[in-house]
Amino acid sequence: MRLGISFTQYVEINNELPDNYKLGYELAGEYFIETISAYKISEKLEPIIASLYNQTLEEFLILLDRKPDRELLKEAGEEVSQRFMQRNSDDNIDSSQSAWVLHRCNIITMYLVIGALVDAKDILLDLVPDDMSEPYHWITQERINKVIEDIEIAYQKV
Repeated sequence: MRLGISFTQYVEINNELPDNYKLGYELAGEYFIETISAYKISEKLEPIIASLYNQTLEEFLILLDRKPDRELLKEAGEEVSQRFMQRNSDDNIDSSQSAWVLHRCNIITMYLVIGALVDAKDILLDLVPDDMSEPYHWITQERINKVIEDIEIAYQKV
């Protein structure tokens, strides 16, 4: 996960790291660190974070703004959408049910395609399952929950 840090934090942390270590990067005037990079050098970084900010490395990272990469979000949204379609196919969705799902979930699909995972999840949290009174009904709470779970997993990877 890409996290936003201030220029001051960027300078303070890098000034304390040994010469052969560097944490973070600048992109279009903003400064970022990658959690994977922070954890790779955690043995060097933990005492620095404790000294500079009186926090554990974990506490410091949790408080930073998440800055996911837009392209990675789009890819994650596409993966969530593909998993949903594959599950529907595996569960033998028919054409009338498929049309119904597309009709009811059009905005969710759009959000997934553009990588707006949080927005898609918010809509799913409010989505009322079908009452299953019609043969074309397909959207159960279980299916909604599975897509929400897929989104949460995908977002953690971005």
